[in-house]
Amino acid sequence: MTGVHTPATSILPRALVIGAGPEALIGVEPMLGANRFRVDFPGKNATP
Repeated sequence: MTGVHTPATSILPRALVIGAGPEALIGVEPMLGANRFRVDFPGKNATP
C-alpha cells in the first residue's frame, strides 16, 4: 500500500486517520491487512 496513489474517484474502501499525518501510515498499514484502501489524513477541522 505504501506509495500507491489512486484517483479520488476510485472505488477503494476509505480509511480516515484522524489526528495524524502521512508519517503515521507505517503504524496504520498493519491494521488494514492485505486489502487496499484509500487512506486520507484530514486536518483537525475537516469533515469526511
